Amino acid sequence: MKTTRLLAVLLLILASLNSCTKDSTDVASIIGAWYGRSQFEGLARSGAVSFVIDGKAYVGLGTDGTDKYTNFWQYVPGTNTWKQLAPFPGVGRYQAVAFAANDKGYVGTGYDGNYKKDFWQYDPSTDVWT
Repeated sequence: MKTTRLLAVLLLILASLNSCTKDSTDVASIIGAWYGRSQFEGLARSGAVSFVIDGKAYVGLGTDGTDKYTNFWQYVPGTNTWKQLAPFPGVGRYQAVAFAANDKGYVGTGYDGNYKKDFWQYDPSTDVWT
C-alpha cells in the first residue's frame, strides 16, 4: 500500500515538472519592452494625481508626509522632458481625483487635514486653472 502511494506521488511530481517546460515565447512580446525615460523633476511625493491630454502626462499635488503640494508638471514623451506649469490654485492636498475630458484636465476633492469638496479645470492651451 505504501509503495503504491509513493509511486502515485512520484508520478504527480514528475507530471508537474514536465508541464513546467520552458516556453519559447519571448517575454518582451507579452509584457512589452520597457525603456528608461527622464526622471520626474518635481519633489518626490505620494497621493499625487495625474491625467493625460493629447499624449502628454500631467502630474501634480500630493504630499511628502509634511507638506502638501500645489505644483503641477507636464511630461512630453516626444522630447522626453518635464515642464513646470501654473500651480494648482486650491489648497495643497493629496488623494484627490483627476481626469481629462474634452482637452481639459479636472482635479478635485482630496484631503489636506480636512476633506475637500471643490473641483478645478485646467486648460493646457493657456496654462490656466479655473
